[in-house]
Amino acid sequence: MAVLSLQLDRDQKQVSVCCDGADSHSFALADIVLSKEQAEQFISDPSNYGQRLYAALFAVDSRAADALAPGQELYLHLASELLNDIPWEYAFDGRHWIAAEYGLARTTAAQMQPDAPKTTIPERLRFLFIPSDPLLHNGQPVPYHLGLEDEWEDLVRDLRALDPAVDLIRVTPPTHEQFQESVAGMEAGIVHFTGHGAAQDGKAWLMFEQPCG
Repeated sequence: MAVLSLQLDRDQKQVSVCCDGADSHSFALADIVLSKEQAEQFISDPSNYGQRLYAALFAVDSRAADALAPGQELYLHLASELLNDIPWEYAFDGRHWIAAEYGLARTTAAQMQPDAPKTTIPERLRFLFIPSDPLLHNGQPVPYHLGLEDEWEDLVRDLRALDPAVDLIRVTPPTHEQFQESVAGMEAGIVHFTGHGAAQDGKAWLMFEQPCG
């Protein structure tokens, strides 16, 4: 499968984009910064911000836009931790979510260092599905529940049809302890968390279950 590699470097208020090692274009950091109001809108409908992300990555008439083609995988090399905080997986071209259409992987500044440890990808990857849908949060019923069984059946069906070198594993019970045990020794793989989140003290949290649910 063909790979399209984009490297993003931040210089103060500008971000430069290289496409497969060659200069492509640049954009202003302000183009991808969200105000508080925009962040709230993003939660209910991420498509508008997704189009801003797409425009930043694939500016009109840029080398990156010309190189994007069906059947590719997209690699983002992010030379700034601030850029790593951006939810690039929501990039949206107006019709398709880029991560779903092409597949998207990212590397961070630390991983790009010459002395960064190299990871050997095994012949088969583990795909951990973590379906966390707690009955209570802070002693109160959660406002809604997730369609976890439907998502699990979709994953099973799609992976059977594609037959990739992937072993699908459902982490049960979806507790933090069981998650730690499941990823122990896993050098490469996919961790797919479907669940609720919470915010506290200015930080975002993933909500795992207790053994009792």
